[in-house]
Amino acid sequence: MNGITSRCISFAQGSSDCLQRVNYKFGLVLGVDEFVDEQCYFLEKEYQHNRSLHGYGTVSGLLVSVGERAEDIELQVERGMGIDQYGRVFIVRNTQCASLLSWLQDHPLEPGTRTIYVVARYSECETALVPIAGQPCATSDQLMAPSRLQDSFAIELVLEPPDHQARDAVVNLSEFLSRFRADPNAADLGDLGTAQRLVDIIGPLLITMAPNNFRTHIDQLVEDITGTAGATIIPIQPLVVEDMLNDIFTYWVTEVRPAVRPDLIDPDAPETAGGPIPPAEILLAEVHLVIPATGLPAPDAITIDNTTRPYLLHTQLIQELFDVPDLAGEGGGVPARELHQWATITDVGPRGLSLWLHIGRDLGLQPNENIRLLRVRPNGDLEQVTIDLAEEVARRNEVGRYYRIRTFVNLENGDFLLFRFDTTQIQVDGAGTLTDFIAAAPFTYPNYQPGPGRLFAFHVVDRGQTGVTEERVREIIRELMQPQEPVIPFVTVTPLTEGNQAFAYELWFHLDGIAEQNEGKIERLDPENFAFYVEPVPNAVEQIPVEFEQLRDNVWHVFPAFGNQRTRSLVRMAFALDMPIGIQAFNPVAGGLEFFETLREYIDKSDQRLEGQLMATERFGEALVVFVREQASARRLPL
Repeated sequence: MNGITSRCISFAQGSSDCLQRVNYKFGLVLGVDEFVDEQCYFLEKEYQHNRSLHGYGTVSGLLVSVGERAEDIELQVERGMGIDQYGRVFIVRNTQCASLLSWLQDHPLEPGTRTIYVVARYSECETALVPIAGQPCATSDQLMAPSRLQDSFAIELVLEPPDHQARDAVVNLSEFLSRFRADPNAADLGDLGTAQRLVDIIGPLLITMAPNNFRTHIDQLVEDITGTAGATIIPIQPLVVEDMLNDIFTYWVTEVRPAVRPDLIDPDAPETAGGPIPPAEILLAEVHLVIPATGLPAPDAITIDNTTRPYLLHTQLIQELFDVPDLAGEGGGVPARELHQWATITDVGPRGLSLWLHIGRDLGLQPNENIRLLRVRPNGDLEQVTIDLAEEVARRNEVGRYYRIRTFVNLENGDFLLFRFDTTQIQVDGAGTLTDFIAAAPFTYPNYQPGPGRLFAFHVVDRGQTGVTEERVREIIRELMQPQEPVIPFVTVTPLTEGNQAFAYELWFHLDGIAEQNEGKIERLDPENFAFYVEPVPNAVEQIPVEFEQLRDNVWHVFPAFGNQRTRSLVRMAFALDMPIGIQAFNPVAGGLEFFETLREYIDKSDQRLEGQLMATERFGEALVVFVREQASARRLPL
């Protein structure tokens, strides 16, 4: 294959080509073609650099919002900068406005919940007319020509989102790579990194599958490779990490990237002869609106989602992210923090244990509260063992603290013991909580769960045979180490008082998922989906009627008919799970605002744990119950 080169265009053929730059020579006559070629060459180099080495999306600004103006609804795009899918930079220097109602009149939509999309791309326009030399009998138009091409932009509303295949492929590759962890004890994965195996397991899916669906595919793939149900990580031997990454990245640059659209070399070339030209525009926002059966939508029926757009982070920010261990992560190409042993446990008699914690700080340990001992029973159940704890002060040193533990039951031969440390509740001398200490340390501990704030240590009482298999203990440990979803506040209830007694309650629903926005909504709150209960006397619960007033999309007032209730301080509010309520809320699974007809649909589809208690009601079945207590009148409760 030596000596292969690209054939240049012949002198006789002649053509303007952005791969040609002017070869200046003394005596060379310069005309329009030469100056056009000069610009074309350097512009194309810039575009190639952007689309092949950086990508596309919002660089800065371009926030989309909605507002009212007279009797119209106005969409606004703030000033900012973006790069379209062809790699062309466009700059919006002033806020752009468009009449949504006028657009809807020209593009009638079927009634119901609909989505339209705000997109943008680079454009250019001719400007600055100047006189030019003309020919005999030329018209006045032919004697004037634009002397400049001005960089501009095009912002449009469209009914279908632009295809962001290249960005989706990058997200999918990142998801795939994030599942590997270097582990000296990992099994041999064989040909996992070879091109053929990669084609078999991720192949075209990198390009054709949406990121959310690809994530589900990878979940199943990890289980198949590891042979472990529920596994999310693929252990890999450290010695083969470099070779595997080399195989994966080679496959990515040689087979995947050439297949994405728009094409990196010729972006406006259709995939098939005579096919459509790949779009250059990038998504700025989704506009969700409810179209009524007649007329046009009201302003409060329109929400904007700016979070689904592609974006480009600048290099300095990416550089700083690598200094954040929890963001850079084990799968991000940055070495994981070193693991330090947390505890050494030894047996001291049938009811005694010695606990050596490898931390040279005083700890505020409270037995049975922030440090608990759990024993695995023969049937696999966990039993909490009551303990006393005393520090052996004479043995403390700069590398550890020693404790004597006395149990209130005999520890039997073969008992599997689990120590659970609640890191958010344990104070470390001079370092805040144990959670704070671990976050600031250059190392971490095995079996640490930063989400719920738990740290586990395991011990087997080694005096004979055990009735619990080691595999069952491993299953229990895996269950304990599963990440737990945080509890999400659903509503804040504030009693509105008069004379130290509540006459109404303000219900503020938290539905947005983003601190800087306020776009959540509860459409209906009525006796069909809400019940109000009080506890007038001990051991009694009574439902009372209420009236409703909606102040804002996500704020309601509830007016109970208290009558002559002796006390109003203990209140229960029940929200039906299966009755229509109409919730416009953030869905972390989908990454944007969505509409949910019932509360159960919201809980199931958003995969969240809402604050409250699920309870049965006679009125409308299962409900999410929120408990409220008025502090001002609590002292007058009858005992």
